[in-house]
Amino acid sequence: LTRGWSPAQLPQLPPPTAPDALRHWTEEEKQVLVQDPAARKLIDLLEQQNRLWKEKFARVKGMTFEQFQWAMEVVHSRAFCGNFGAGSSPVPPLVTAAVPVAAAAAGFLHYNQNPDPSDALMVGLALVAAA
Repeated sequence: LTRGWSPAQLPQLPPPTAPDALRHWTEEEKQVLVQDPAARKLIDLLEQQNRLWKEKFARVKGMTFEQFQWAMEVVHSRAFCGNFGAGSSPVPPLVTAAVPVAAAAAGFLHYNQNPDPSDALMVGLALVAAA
């Protein structure tokens, strides 16, 4: 969502992750829903969610309510997919790649109690596949 931005470049409020969400509608746009009882339930749910988020925000420090809303929208929109975030990962790429390789080798060795000379080939293939 903020991939490629340094912390110094972050805007006060990043762009919305769900720009068409009801919370971004104008009061005039919401009036269309008020006329229909079934659609009115959407407004009621939005108001309920806003109350809940305000209660949660009361325990948060270090951000504005708008920033908190943005963060909650990110979580609820399932935008946590892919490579994103301010700055780069503190974990070196070699370590990131080594973890699944080590896990594959450890799992193979743990479950293979009776090693066989051909197992060396299998371990090698497992390591290559995990990498």
